[in-house]
Amino acid sequence: MNTLEFLKPLPIKQKIRLGHKYDGGYVVYKKALDETDVLMAYGVGWDVSFEEQFNQLTNKEVYMFDPTMFGKYMIDFNRLKKHLIKVKLKATVHYLSFMWKAWRKKK
Repeated sequence: MNTLEFLKPLPIKQKIRLGHKYDGGYVVYKKALDETDVLMAYGVGWDVSFEEQFNQLTNKEVYMFDPTMFGKYMIDFNRLKKHLIKVKLKATVHYLSFMWKAWRKKK
């Protein structure tokens, strides 16, 4: 097992988390953000909080791709239902606005 020793986590300072607290977020080395020219994300799904925070912090371009997102319906009805059940009006309006803009761009 000594051959896998290189896989152990390294104690690196200046780590930050980008994205939502649970799923959708990643811990990155802060200095790497300065050295990055562009972010290319494949298979982003519906949660783009990591990509949004990356863009806000660096002001660098983000290209996102996920060919599996738009099937028969563009709206994720389970997500919309959760917002409505929890009476998250702001989140519901934000989500529907985002989907409307995405639908218009897709056309």
